Amino acid sequence: MKVLQGVLACLAGAMVFFANGAGAAGIDGGPSAEEKVFVAQATVAGVGLDIVASCQGRSVHFSFVNIGESWPATAAIKVVRISDRSVLFERSMRMAKHQKGSFKLQAEKNPGGEIGFFVEPSWTERPFTVDAKANCK
Repeated sequence: MKVLQGVLACLAGAMVFFANGAGAAGIDGGPSAEEKVFVAQATVAGVGLDIVASCQGRSVHFSFVNIGESWPATAAIKVVRISDRSVLFERSMRMAKHQKGSFKLQAEKNPGGEIGFFVEPSWTERPFTVDAKANCK
């Protein structure tokens, strides 16, 4: 929890919060048009992640921390184009408690539109759900 508090304290005043997928566009003193930050949380079937999605121009960066217990097995972590669910990047990971990770989708590999982050645990069925998203233009 201290890790999350530290992350949020560092980003205070420079965020657009996405509690349930709907957010606000622009905050006085917040990020420029080139830099946007989105915060989300995934909590399902033994997966507890805090996810921060940010834009630097057209590059998309997802950083995440496991706020739950250690995972019992691997999960596929996918970065997808939301409109057609095409997988842009995928990695199989097994995360320990408080472990951090990050993925960066370079601008030249960004097909445009909304880019999503999806966790698919191997130990339980989970339908496709966008856990976090960013639209970096």
